[in-house]
Amino acid sequence: MKILVNMCIIPVGHVRKMIKKFNEKYKAYDKGKIYKIYNIKHPVRFYVGSTILRLKERMNYHKKKMMKCNSYFYEEMRREGFENFRIVLQHNYPCCCRDELRKEENRVIELINPYYNTRRAYVSEEQRKECEKKRYKKYYENNKEKIKKRKKEYHKRNKAKIKERMKTYYENNKQKRKCAKRQK
Repeated sequence: MKILVNMCIIPVGHVRKMIKKFNEKYKAYDKGKIYKIYNIKHPVRFYVGSTILRLKERMNYHKKKMMKCNSYFYEEMRREGFENFRIVLQHNYPCCCRDELRKEENRVIELINPYYNTRRAYVSEEQRKECEKKRYKKYYENNKEKIKKRKKEYHKRNKAKIKERMKTYYENNKQKRKCAKRQK
């Protein structure tokens, strides 16, 4: 037996497998939790994270990552010793997707201001774009002369190509230019 899905005929067995994978993927977030890893020598120094794994599994993941990453948190773990860090459940947070879990983690981070968290857990598309604009603006300000020099060199090397492109543009957009002039 076959089923029509998005204008494609797919065998029922494949559809069942797709549904099962989908359910497994999203059902896992029912086990979402927010945790805290703290330094037993300095209990006010802690890290907040989120996971769908058991806390012991998540702590083992941090142990592996500790050897590879150079973030302040992992540097401190190496310096103080992994055995001096403990993981505790902050609260369970069953949800439907990764973004929801990350938003909750971010809310907790903003609420309790952990010592080791240096980045946001969740960044919306608008926030990412805004950050990108600021970074580009800062880069431009710091490299203004270099950028102008590169543009000037490009124009010298590609004078004919640029002239041809402009000519094509003007020919293709005569009507638009006429309308724009009338509106002024």
